[in-house]
Amino acid sequence: MYTRSDARWLADGIRVVYSATNAHELATATIGSMHEKFRASVTGCEESTRNFSTYAFHGARAEVPIPPEPHRYIHDHPIWAVFAAGNLPRLGQISRLMSRYRYEKTDHFNGLGRPVGIRDHIMVMSHSEDRFLSCSMFRDIPFTQNESNLLSLLQPHIRSSWLRVRASWKNSRRKISVRLSAAHCPQPISDEQYGYLKCYFPDWRNRGALPEALQGWVRRLVSRLDSREPSPVLVAHLAESARGKLYAHLLLEDVGFRIEFIEIPAEPDYSLLQAHGLTARECEVLHWLARGKRSSEIGSIISTASRTVDKHAERMRIKLGAKSRSAVVSAARARLGLC
Repeated sequence: MYTRSDARWLADGIRVVYSATNAHELATATIGSMHEKFRASVTGCEESTRNFSTYAFHGARAEVPIPPEPHRYIHDHPIWAVFAAGNLPRLGQISRLMSRYRYEKTDHFNGLGRPVGIRDHIMVMSHSEDRFLSCSMFRDIPFTQNESNLLSLLQPHIRSSWLRVRASWKNSRRKISVRLSAAHCPQPISDEQYGYLKCYFPDWRNRGALPEALQGWVRRLVSRLDSREPSPVLVAHLAESARGKLYAHLLLEDVGFRIEFIEIPAEPDYSLLQAHGLTARECEVLHWLARGKRSSEIGSIISTASRTVDKHAERMRIKLGAKSRSAVVSAARARLGLC
């Protein structure tokens, strides 16, 4: 039986997940919504390919210390058998997938569950064609059927928001690949690739070798593969700069390896355009124009009439020297040095 508190939590949870504009915001919103409500020891959000060949960790809130490299213990997680059977559950709960006796014999329990002090682990899962997002909670008391049902009501909204932000991420990302030699050195890198990567690795000088941080990351993953450790998960390397975030994934080729770099551009700070004569209100309108919102939608968001939004857009067109309203965002990005 759901309470009024449950209904309020669900309504607030739906509102915050739909307000997310990228994967980081979605992870933060979901973790925050779930952590306190269910008295979790650890709440985290992670994303992986369906075969676990690459893995990215979006964040966590923890009341207890988490062991380093928790992905090492995924290989015998009970959810594996479910995936192997071809099922894609919306919710996964260890206490319902495997007996306590069997679970205590897994590496997942002994490497992660026992140090964290958990008795149960529940995952709210979202699937696409090639990836899945898992919002997980660990705690020292089992999750009840009522709690499981409540999470199942939130799951479709998390999935819907995730698919939306993934679509915008695919459209905005930039991707390049670099093949590695047998000695794990990059194959010839073009001037364009070098300039692009140097934004994230400013101390990189020698094109014949990977940047130091990447070199260490490649060595760790290759040594793990060479040692035949049971976990096949290859963790992404993350680098950040003013341009945005750069994810590096190590991919196994028929012969050797390849690094795939995917860039998520930083969100432009349009408030900086106040130095170019725009008002704070115009910068606010510009922010929503850049997200593809119509005047009526922007008016609803910032509590003003749509014709007032049109007036702000026209003033910005004149101030930025744009030829048309549709060119205002491009002109603004050019002023910020982003294009």
